[in-house]
Amino acid sequence: MIRRPPRSTLFPYTTLFRSALDRSQTELAAELGISQSAISQLERAGDVKLSTLRNYLEHLGARLELLAIFEGDDEEHVIPIHIGDKIAS
Repeated sequence: MIRRPPRSTLFPYTTLFRSALDRSQTELAAELGISQSAISQLERAGDVKLSTLRNYLEHLGARLELLAIFEGDDEEHVIPIHIGDKIAS
């Protein structure tokens, strides 16, 4: 299994999400009812509440799925964790 190094911010991903959807921080902020600087802070934050991230992603047309992965010597157990109104699949 290839392990990705941990990222300290969401910035590389959120910029890609917004660019792919041709959305600016200002447009997204208006939809969320917050300031553009709050979007910038969210994207650069090292620790984000799941509810905040879920709301951000929902406004980009995505959903958040969270998996707990337990690794054993010979096998891996993956358990979806419920976030919000829908169960992760």
